[in-house]
Amino acid sequence: MSLVLITHLEEDEGGAYRQDIHIEGGQCGGYATACGLDGGFSGEEMRSEPAPRGAKINCSACFQLWKEFRRVRLNQFSPECAK
Repeated sequence: MSLVLITHLEEDEGGAYRQDIHIEGGQCGGYATACGLDGGFSGEEMRSEPAPRGAKINCSACFQLWKEFRRVRLNQFSPECAK
């Protein structure tokens, strides 16, 4: 599983940019992250790049998705899904 670093390009009160580590969206839905951020591709005020080695996910939405999806087992899928 790859991780992605999202930098939000709106400065906070201290003049810093917020950065979050997310689960990469992969081939699903055209999003940069599993939680649905597009990584700035649509002109949103953010930038997407691979997360540095050893980075830890700090997105609560990505964590919740991971918790929910890990309960699904491979044998619950129809063979047609793998095509």
